[in-house]
Amino acid sequence: MLSLNVNEATWKDDCVTTCGWEVVRFNETYPEEADGTAYPPTCSVSGLPAGALIVDDVPAGTPVVRPGCTNSWTNSGSFSFSSSNNGSEAVYPSKVDLHQLGAGFGGHFYFGHTRQDDAKGQRLKITGTWQLNQKVNGTAMVYVHLPDHGAQTKYATYQIETARWTAQRTIAQPGSGNRWVPLGAFRFSDVPRVRLTTTASDGTGDEDLAFDAIAVAPGDYKVNSSEISLPPANPNSPDIDHSDQPHEPTKETLAGVSARAGGTGVGACQVLNKKAGTSLCLSSQTAFRKPTREQLSKVRPLAKRAGELHLVKWCSEVSGNHYSRLEACLHRTVTGTVFRNEKPIGQAELFVRTEIGVKDGGKLVREVSTIFPTRIDKEIGSIALTWDPDCVGACKSDPPLVTGQMAWGTDGTGWPIAQAQVTHEWTGATLDKINLQWFMKVTSPSADNEPTALWGIPEFELRCDAQVGNSPGCVFWKVVPTYTVDTPKYPTASAMYWLAQTRLKSHPGSRTNPLHRLEDRNAQEGNRRRMCRNASAKFDPHPDTPPEVQSRTLIAAALVIATGATASACTSDSSPAGTSKDVARASARPSPDPSPPGSASSPAPSSTPRAPSTDSAPVQQDTGQETPSEPTTGSSQADAPAAAKNDVTVRQLIPKPDGHALWVPVSIHNRGRESASYTAVIRITGPNGFASTVKVTTGPLPPGRTASQSQTAQSPSGTAVPSNPKAEIVDVVRTPA
Repeated sequence: MLSLNVNEATWKDDCVTTCGWEVVRFNETYPEEADGTAYPPTCSVSGLPAGALIVDDVPAGTPVVRPGCTNSWTNSGSFSFSSSNNGSEAVYPSKVDLHQLGAGFGGHFYFGHTRQDDAKGQRLKITGTWQLNQKVNGTAMVYVHLPDHGAQTKYATYQIETARWTAQRTIAQPGSGNRWVPLGAFRFSDVPRVRLTTTASDGTGDEDLAFDAIAVAPGDYKVNSSEISLPPANPNSPDIDHSDQPHEPTKETLAGVSARAGGTGVGACQVLNKKAGTSLCLSSQTAFRKPTREQLSKVRPLAKRAGELHLVKWCSEVSGNHYSRLEACLHRTVTGTVFRNEKPIGQAELFVRTEIGVKDGGKLVREVSTIFPTRIDKEIGSIALTWDPDCVGACKSDPPLVTGQMAWGTDGTGWPIAQAQVTHEWTGATLDKINLQWFMKVTSPSADNEPTALWGIPEFELRCDAQVGNSPGCVFWKVVPTYTVDTPKYPTASAMYWLAQTRLKSHPGSRTNPLHRLEDRNAQEGNRRRMCRNASAKFDPHPDTPPEVQSRTLIAAALVIATGATASACTSDSSPAGTSKDVARASARPSPDPSPPGSASSPAPSSTPRAPSTDSAPVQQDTGQETPSEPTTGSSQADAPAAAKNDVTVRQLIPKPDGHALWVPVSIHNRGRESASYTAVIRITGPNGFASTVKVTTGPLPPGRTASQSQTAQSPSGTAVPSNPKAEIVDVVRTPA
């Protein structure tokens, strides 16, 4: 038996401070509070233009889970999802990452998480598609609704099926409150469809991507950069004179006099020999001095029967050295100083102007030099000049034909103008570079010697070839020319060049990224196949285009690498009807040095305003513009990359015209979340021992951006380029910036 002793209970006397006390927040008479409102939905069509057609993410008639929110709009289409897997599994793991919230437009939206476009991202990719329930024939503005939460990605890429192509718009989803965001105006000819996937360049599976409603508002909108009104072609339009190129100053406006047989270098004239007697030396001023009016008043023009000859009409309007594609102008002040007992006693100055012109863009180069004194001191008495221009390389020069006399004194009768004409001729057959030089000898009865000088202008180097249309010709190849497309005669071609030049990131054909002519026929056909995206496509020129024009390719390989575009038209059994066949007329002048795609020493079409060579931002919002998307990869063998590894892709290898080297076009796309620099090592191999290694490096590349460049692969052993070279990306190093 258990016995318990229980003391009598007593009340605590300090309970005010030591006991617990009940707090009743809502007593029995307190009324029940209303439900809270977190993330209130949008329940109206506010923010949309009148007549906008809404496609919600839930079917019409779906009950709204949020109280007080009713469907006051008509659902004018359908929304559907498609899920992905790895292609071999029977389940779709991407479905587990699809969620929904009772907010946004109409009190409901879906969301997933962004991932990169790699194997894992493709396996977990979700694609949402909005489709209108009616056709739209004309332009319409497309809007997307973004909720006030559950929308975190800055790289939501919407695809809009338009009448011409699938356009893309990348926008940032985060923002303030529920809102409608315009993707832009587009032209439609069928049922509009809009797609959005969970793929993003910086995706890691952490950021939300929202699928809410869209709206299509038909109307009379201007579709920027795609609404091109082309006038009818005018076959009778006058031909453009492509030889009329703007001139520009040389970087080095005055080349030096090189000493020979008693001459001196640039600068102040020095004593020629340390002994008693008189001597004459020559120098060229560091800057050309234009003759003053007083000096010109002492000059006597050529006799009327001879007349003064001018080859370059703009030569008298400039100072220093200027040149264009087919013309050049040289100005020089040559000073002769007479020394007696090592002290200068007098000077003579000669004005020299040389005008150079390539005759009819061919292989004959004519020049005429105008020479006269602007100063002869009485201590000198008189001077006589021997002038002998020449050319160096595969060329020959005729003896100079002198008009007037090249001797001047101080008799007060005036100094006559003298002119010397010379014709140089390229004597090569394929490709050569030739240089012009000028030899001068000056004599004076006041001097005991006969100094001579020889000079040339490095930038006046001529390139002569017969590689374009078998038409031989010479040009000043260091001048980057401007090719003007004949818009009245070829409006379609002009519009195509304009669109490529202004809308592509590289702005091909601009001063910062000039084009080069591609002469290799195999490379041309490969580029055309890339453009047509069909291995059976063939070049189909317009029947009115002359054969010599058909043989020229004006769009650079840089443009081909970026988009597969060329200046040619192509057709195949599967190509769409209405493919443009307009081909722009090309200049008959020879091309500059063969150079890699996108090099800076090449001709550039410029029939249109040039866009600035800056990349557009990766996030675009409210652009209101329609742009073609990057072409998708088809089944053509020409489309397949030569090699790919991580973020690096090697495009189709392009043989150089000499047959001993390859252009290796490489593109690097930063798929990470932060900027990074890249280094890639690529190995090119082939039969007969062909082997070459190239290295590609980039600076900091922002997320989602692509850098493209070309390298040259050449076997050290001199092995010819194989017909089927192989590319292997040996190493890729990615360094976060």
